[in-house]
Amino acid sequence: AAVYAVYGSSVSSRVREAVVSTQSTGEPPPPIPPLGNRKPLRILSLFDGISSGLVALKNIGFQVEVYISSEVDEDALKVSRFNHPEIVQVGGITCISPAKIKELGPFDLVIGAVRVTTSPT
Repeated sequence: AAVYAVYGSSVSSRVREAVVSTQSTGEPPPPIPPLGNRKPLRILSLFDGISSGLVALKNIGFQVEVYISSEVDEDALKVSRFNHPEIVQVGGITCISPAKIKELGPFDLVIGAVRVTTSPT
């Protein structure tokens, strides 16, 4: 919904086509053509993990001006640094104050996911 609000139905349909294509055939979707002359995005990713959000956005054709990552897992950070040296890493979520957001922003998109773990019963 947030992508639709910023970029309109053309992106929404591209994302839908990519998901449906992958689900029905098991094959990766064909590359999606660039989105035209849209401005590159400034992104803040909370609980970033291995930066799969960046990969997904690039795969559907978004240009990224800056990608700010908040993550604390050392293994995930190593993967992100290796695959995406352009990422700006700012530490854990507790390091991001309103002043820090003003310093790093503005952002076009804020994304995040929290890892769900279950304990054995």
